[in-house]
Amino acid sequence: MRVKMGRKVAGGARLVTIGSARYAVDAHTLRQLEVIPVAA
Repeated sequence: MRVKMGRKVAGGARLVTIGSARYAVDAHTLRQLEVIPVAA
C-alpha cells in the first residue's frame, strides 16, 4: 500500500493519502510515527 505525505494544513497538521483515502494528521501524531522510506 502506498502512503503519500501531502501539504501542511492549519495547526501544523499534514494531509496523508493512503490508497484512495485522505486524512489530516496532527503534528503531535506525526512525530509519533516511524517512517521507513523505500525506493519507488
